[in-house]
Amino acid sequence: GCKIRLRDKLTAEFGYGVDFKCMMRFGKYKYIYFADGGAEALYDLESDPEEFINVASVHGEISKKCRKELAEYYSAFGFKDAVQDGVLVKYPKTEVKRRGYLDQSPVWQKSIL
Repeated sequence: GCKIRLRDKLTAEFGYGVDFKCMMRFGKYKYIYFADGGAEALYDLESDPEEFINVASVHGEISKKCRKELAEYYSAFGFKDAVQDGVLVKYPKTEVKRRGYLDQSPVWQKSIL
């Protein structure tokens, strides 16, 4: 019969530049890295399947290993926008401009008015 070989890790990426983010899913964990500020998240999917509790600071050694593996992976496959000097890219954190409570109306492009 046909044998199915399961992956032990799954990686994905989205965006580029300051909006670049990548993830690695392995075992019971899911790790996410955000180039915007270098933020990271680690979720224990067995105890937190909805990904509410970020345990990256509690499991710093796992986060560090994930960062290293993702940097090596993207370097090996030539994702130059993802890695600089052997580490995942990091941009200064962008500030979100928040609109006031009373100004919740959508902002329409002038071309459609």
